Amino acid sequence: MPDPEKDFNFQADIFIFQGDDELSIQESLRSLIKQFDSGAFAGMNSVRVDGHAIQRGELANHINMLPLGSEKRLVVVITSLNHLKLKQTRNGWRRS
Repeated sequence: MPDPEKDFNFQADIFIFQGDDELSIQESLRSLIKQFDSGAFAGMNSVRVDGHAIQRGELANHINMLPLGSEKRLVVVITSLNHLKLKQTRNGWRRS
């Protein structure tokens, strides 16, 4: 688990926090959100969504939204996105 007191490497486009150590995950998320949401547009460049409740189009809208006064935007998905899995069939893609 990364040290929440240190800056994250913003070269990465995706961060995955997984495991049983909820305290470390929450501290790391707070640090990451703090780095994204600093300055005049604090609170505008990060969003937290529930992976069990969000629909594919809504998630795409959050991901594709342009950042305000920053180079990047942070979308935190809490819990799994298993319900969005697609399965390839002969007729195209469908939800599994």
